[in-house]
Amino acid sequence: GAEFMRDTAKFWPQLIVQMRRALAPRLLLVWLFASLLTTLVVALPLSGILRDVLDLSAHAGVLAQRLDLDALSAISQAYQLSEMAIQTNVTLAWVCTLLFAPMLAAMAAAVYRASNKLHWSALLINGIADYGRWFWLHLCAFITYLFGFGIAAMVAVSAQLRIEHYADANAFAQLQLFSGLLAALIAVTTHFTVEITRAEYVLDSGLRMPPEALFRAL
Repeated sequence: GAEFMRDTAKFWPQLIVQMRRALAPRLLLVWLFASLLTTLVVALPLSGILRDVLDLSAHAGVLAQRLDLDALSAISQAYQLSEMAIQTNVTLAWVCTLLFAPMLAAMAAAVYRASNKLHWSALLINGIADYGRWFWLHLCAFITYLFGFGIAAMVAVSAQLRIEHYADANAFAQLQLFSGLLAALIAVTTHFTVEITRAEYVLDSGLRMPPEALFRAL
């Protein structure tokens, strides 16, 4: 009991210190820039479509007063004509997000490990130097989520596929409950595996392979 109370007393001050580190202004500005960049990639073509349909329309004055079904139909037609370009921009935004994520994670880990505030140069150097390591972790995490959540989804729907084998409604309800709990357990275990591996990556900058970090955490 006394040891638990000491650990609890240490937990809250450490939590406050780590929250202050997480709110590093330079790191937040980099994160904001990355978020705005990926948003602009999608927002600019959409705003161009709305400008062509609404601002440059011969009925712009009427549309400014009320947005009726005819205006919505015109916007829908303009979107369909530019759908390929918009989908390309959405794909580009996803690619930018995936490319920025490892750098932001590397910068956040560097801020956590640093005893003092990192300047712009140190923050960028850490993000670039650890980019490959965190990219490999994100790739392995994506594969793990895909595999784990895929199994969880198959377990969840397996009960629906066997409905014809159960004449008793109570037995089928129990099967549904069991399959749902098992799917949730698999999903939580998958997420837990990824997060403890990520935590080891943050604590030790020398780790290069996600399996090594996972085995050390376990």
